[in-house]
Amino acid sequence: MMRRHPLAPSLELTPADQISVRMENEGGVYVIPVRFNDMITLNAIVDSGASDMSIPVDIVSTLIRTKTITDQDFLGQQTFMSSQTVPRCRLNSFALGH
Repeated sequence: MMRRHPLAPSLELTPADQISVRMENEGGVYVIPVRFNDMITLNAIVDSGASDMSIPVDIVSTLIRTKTITDQDFLGQQTFMSSQTVPRCRLNSFALGH
């Protein structure tokens, strides 16, 4: 069965594109290792229904310091249902299980 990638609708996904990543239970939540912009790897909470991902400010600061996020990667603000407005940015790469 072919599926479209949710972030890149023109990209077709096949069963061969699937990978398995071991989840770890940390404090009652499941986490997996995630590599951001091929620079920093941290455990991230798994929320299979999320349409957005929240990245802690210290991670964003590290990516800015290493110049893997620049001013051009910031995409304005987004307001969530909680009425909290936060900056949005583009990641150049995002790898699971690394």
